Amino acid sequence: SRRFALLVLLAMVAAPRMARGQITIVENTGGSFADALVPGQSVTTPGSGPFNNIRFNFFGQNPATPAAAGTLFLLSQQYQGRPDALNSSTAGFLAQSQRIENGVYVFDPSVTLQSNTQYFFYANERFVLSGGPNTYAGGNFYEAGSTADTFFSDTTTDANFRLSGTAVPEPGTTALAFSGLLPIAGMALRRRQRQRQRQRLRQGKA
Repeated sequence: SRRFALLVLLAMVAAPRMARGQITIVENTGGSFADALVPGQSVTTPGSGPFNNIRFNFFGQNPATPAAAGTLFLLSQQYQGRPDALNSSTAGFLAQSQRIENGVYVFDPSVTLQSNTQYFFYANERFVLSGGPNTYAGGNFYEAGSTADTFFSDTTTDANFRLSGTAVPEPGTTALAFSGLLPIAGMALRRRQRQRQRQRLRQGKA
């Protein structure tokens, strides 16, 4: 029936969401210096991906406060050109941030990062951020003094940063969630059918 089809559709929509939840994918927050520069940071994702709904932020002079400015570019390779030359034609370009929310760069929800992969994030504007001695083994910090300078890799320092997102449900997880919701939909349909049968019997006796 149409009601049963609707219940199945709702189950299919709800199943992927059951496995979703914004998580911190990678972060580095140990540094205490603060400086004004144009930053970049390479990051290696863990094996629990893939991930979408990507957000990234550096941290400001107060290491607990997210900081961002301009646009953040996501690349698959190192970039050592000028920040103001970053664009969708840059070698290795994957995506760029859509907006900034509360000091956090927000990417299109469909942008997906794979597991155990190194990615490179570069800003195109100068702002104050914090960092410290190199405590993050999964990547390097890049900096430029201004948007007209070129990025260079600072091997002695890492930025304070956080990469967050949503773990993409594996097909098996989605199928398992769906298989659990389908019987519930069937029970609801059978209950409704029994109610209609009792109603017809009462009407026949009247």
